[in-house]
Amino acid sequence: MNDTSVKTASCGNISAEPGRDAVWCRERLRLAVAASGTKLESAGDNFSQETVRNYLRGDGLGQQLRRLEAILPAQANDAARQVMTAGKQALVELAGDSPLTEDGKFGLEALILLTGRPVLKTVNGDINLNDPRASEWRDRFYLLQRPPGDLAQRIAAVGRVDSHGRHVGTGFVAGAGLILTNRHVIQAFAEPIAGTNEWHLDAEVTIDFADAPNGINIASRFRILRIVAAGPHVIGNRGQNGLTALDAALLQVESINEAGTTLPLPVPLSPHENLLGALGELVVIGYPARPGNLPTGVDGSIDAAVVARLGELFDEYGVRTVAPGAPGWQKWTDGGWAFEHDATTLGGSSGSCVLSFDGQAVGLHFGGAWLRTNYAHGLARLRNTNTFLSTDKLAWTVR
Repeated sequence: MNDTSVKTASCGNISAEPGRDAVWCRERLRLAVAASGTKLESAGDNFSQETVRNYLRGDGLGQQLRRLEAILPAQANDAARQVMTAGKQALVELAGDSPLTEDGKFGLEALILLTGRPVLKTVNGDINLNDPRASEWRDRFYLLQRPPGDLAQRIAAVGRVDSHGRHVGTGFVAGAGLILTNRHVIQAFAEPIAGTNEWHLDAEVTIDFADAPNGINIASRFRILRIVAAGPHVIGNRGQNGLTALDAALLQVESINEAGTTLPLPVPLSPHENLLGALGELVVIGYPARPGNLPTGVDGSIDAAVVARLGELFDEYGVRTVAPGAPGWQKWTDGGWAFEHDATTLGGSSGSCVLSFDGQAVGLHFGGAWLRTNYAHGLARLRNTNTFLSTDKLAWTVR
């Protein structure tokens, strides 16, 4: 699914946004302006544009600007400096009475990507807790890095799916010799054989578990052998109306590759439909790709230039990242098995592992609308509704 086709509400004047858009805009503000250690920390349900404005007109603007300055060393290229400038402009505009300018809107989203919903590259199979962008999440990541979370072990089980060396998506080890990804990912390299449950792989397909796959190092690369099972329907470019389709696929992969490397251990899968875990938040581990077709802005969608500029925050594409966020509504009714989340993703993230802060996989990311929302299948829901994930060959936990 294309993660960039999106119409967004303008958060320049929250009071003018009705219903769900007002909630969405308020949450964007909450993510953009760090509340930890400030007067906003106790705002709770009273968090609003007016609350933020009053805070910024006091000592808040200085606090937030100092926070951005602390991040700058980790984002030292020219594009990142422009992002920082836009973020500062957004803070200044939020302290005023006028709607945000286009630069201000870009700055608002940049602030969210820098701290509220950061994207952290993995290095040597783990994240750097000293990265300033991780500051809002440091305590939670610290706990996740230790048993039973074992973040590094979970990261090791997430790989990049490539067809003839071309990045087509993400997948993760979900059982002995089994990879879980999206059906729309396998449609890039396989076709179902009519009248059977088998698929024809029409390309050389691999999954690479390196931080930054380069097509040369064979030690981290494993061959996909066959499609074990997949959702019954072709997945096209669809939005919210397609959430009842099963965008999942299970692949068999070699257990030992040509370099003699053993496949990483599976990610433990949560059998519980409660997505929140102990801390009520989640992490998406995957391989974001460069945005493809960008909207033009003529029909009310977000301006292509804004998306392109925000893309500069991803100084490398196709590398493994860890992106924290939170789940939204759950659509379990009418046969549905999807839920929303707000972690930062791009195309290429399809098939990413959605992990709770308890260290268990709770979801399979399959798409969304960048800067608006993301969608994932609830794994326990898929198991409990008798899909092909209802098998003890997968690493379902008992706790």
